[in-house]
Amino acid sequence: MLSDIDFLVQETLKIQEKSFSQQESLLAAGVIFRFENKTLSRRLKCVESENLAADLEQLSHLPDQLHFFETESLQDAQAVVNHFNGLIYFKDMGDSLLEMSQQGQSWWLVDEGSKITLSQKFICHNLKHTYELGQIASWQQMSDLLTFFSLQTGALLKISKEKMILSGFASESQFISNLKKAFLNAEFAFSAETLKNEKIYNLLSELCLFRKFQLRLDQILDGDHLLS
Repeated sequence: MLSDIDFLVQETLKIQEKSFSQQESLLAAGVIFRFENKTLSRRLKCVESENLAADLEQLSHLPDQLHFFETESLQDAQAVVNHFNGLIYFKDMGDSLLEMSQQGQSWWLVDEGSKITLSQKFICHNLKHTYELGQIASWQQMSDLLTFFSLQTGALLKISKEKMILSGFASESQFISNLKKAFLNAEFAFSAETLKNEKIYNLLSELCLFRKFQLRLDQILDGDHLLS
């Protein structure tokens, strides 16, 4: 009988083989990325691609394992590369990018139903409802976003030097529920007609794109931890 580790290794290899066997059909734009491993850290290296299949084949000589992330357009791929390329993850910190981001620190979210707290520093209370979102927006972008939702829902927004707290909204508010979906699952559940604000629409769209890529990174890094 296979041990849990043996089974996990075999399943991982099957997924990798399936993924590379499908490269010929990967004609979409996207991001090709890899991790440059150092003794205590690993650096994320990204490049945009107009044709994932062709570029994966050209880069197959590189010593590090290649990964890909499909996007709807080359412009989206370029946005991801500009935002994430060069990030450093410390291995002894659980592959955290907390203070090594070129674009700012990672965001943390605490969801308490009718109150959400966002901070770029780890929030140690209420761990059950605390989520690391990654580097999905700048401080100013997050401030603009929460200010908009505060005005739209009548929620109270408090911004200090270390965190932003949005509270006083109904826990069943669909507007806030969709915002949480964007933060946690990279799910874009808004329309331009619903938001009626082009700046916020574009900001949320980019935030979901970056969150989706961060989830892909988390998937790979978590898998590396299980196999190590």
